[in-house]
Amino acid sequence: MADIFADVHVIADLAAVVIALCTAGGVLVGYGRLQANISTTSGVAKGAEEKADDVAAGLASFRVEAERRFVSSEIMEKTEARIVAAIDRLGDRIDNLVDHPSRHSREPLG
Repeated sequence: MADIFADVHVIADLAAVVIALCTAGGVLVGYGRLQANISTTSGVAKGAEEKADDVAAGLASFRVEAERRFVSSEIMEKTEARIVAAIDRLGDRIDNLVDHPSRHSREPLG
C-alpha cells in the first residue's frame, strides 16, 4: 500500500510540474502577445504622430496664406473711416453748393 501512495505522490508531483510548465508557457505566450500588441500600438501611435505633424504643417501654411490674403479688422476699420470721412467732406461740399448757389454760378458762354 505504501507503494501506491508513493506512486500517487510521484504522479501528483509530475502533475504539479506539468501544470507549472503549462502555466509558465501560457505566461510566456501571453507576454509574447503583449509585446506584439505593444509593438503594433507603437507603430500606430507613430503613424498618428506623423499625421498630426502633417496636419499642423498644413494649418500653419493656411494661417500664413490667410494672413496674406485676408484683410485684418484693424485695416478694414481704418479704410472704412477714411471712406466715411471722404463722403462727409463731399456732402459738406454739396451742402455748400446748395446753400450758396450765387457764389458758384457761372454765366453761360457765348
